[in-house]
Amino acid sequence: MVFDNSKLMKDAEKASIYLSENFKMMNARPEYNTADDLLVEFASKESAEKLLKTLFVTSDRMLQARLVDQKAINIMASKVFFRALETDDLIGKRGYAAVVQV
Repeated sequence: MVFDNSKLMKDAEKASIYLSENFKMMNARPEYNTADDLLVEFASKESAEKLLKTLFVTSDRMLQARLVDQKAINIMASKVFFRALETDDLIGKRGYAAVVQV
């Protein structure tokens, strides 16, 4: 999960329990101007095999097009992702409240 600004993460300590080799949270700043730039660079450097296992979440159509140009396949609208994230199958309402500032 990439944030433009880590202040969007409500409680970094509580959120850290969800981190793993397959799930990371990163802040785009200060190295990148936006999370979009970080995501596009990430996609450009990953192998086709890894891109098959990577989910990009954005409702920004310009970013979706930039990701597709880099061979990203799995792109989901933000609204759909956040609804799924709240389900008990993923982190549930308590986990969601700990991780996401709304």
